[in-house]
Amino acid sequence: KRNITKAFIIAAAVCLTYVLWVSPLRPFKLFSLKIIDGFYLVNDILRPLGKIAKDAVIISIDDESMKKMNMRWPWPRSTMAQMIEKMRAGDPALICLDLVFFGESVNAEEDLRLAKAVKDSGNVFAGTYVGTDGRYILPDKMIAENVKDAGSVNKPRDIDNTIRRMEPFFRSTSGNIIDYSLPAKVAAY
Repeated sequence: KRNITKAFIIAAAVCLTYVLWVSPLRPFKLFSLKIIDGFYLVNDILRPLGKIAKDAVIISIDDESMKKMNMRWPWPRSTMAQMIEKMRAGDPALICLDLVFFGESVNAEEDLRLAKAVKDSGNVFAGTYVGTDGRYILPDKMIAENVKDAGSVNKPRDIDNTIRRMEPFFRSTSGNIIDYSLPAKVAAY
């Protein structure tokens, strides 16, 4: 009985040491996140995506793509309009732009072209943003009036700058729901 108590105290001390001093250290957090990534990878192998998810096409434009195209961010809104027009030719169920088009462009023609492309498509979702000050930032009025819907694109990043989770909705400081996330709205469509 005495050995069990001693083993329990040692185990509790080791666990406390790990939780309070070791696990908060960056290398251990990164290691823990990589283990989680491994579990998701195994899950994807064991349980493949359903038909609906296989029909989805994701067009991701990252830094490497930008270098290959010799372009810099932000793109002119007419470029986004051109992309919407090209995607619309494929008759997609919806087009989701994980971008917030807040404020007006320097060139008003850019805004008009994007608003027209969004309106003509009729199935474009765009992003909104909840600032750190709690302010809710909507797309420019001309664009907001023409999107099918808009939702929050706030996503918390882990210490390795990877997004692994999201909030389905965002609340104000008083606890009221400000908006639902863009992925939740798209999934509900």
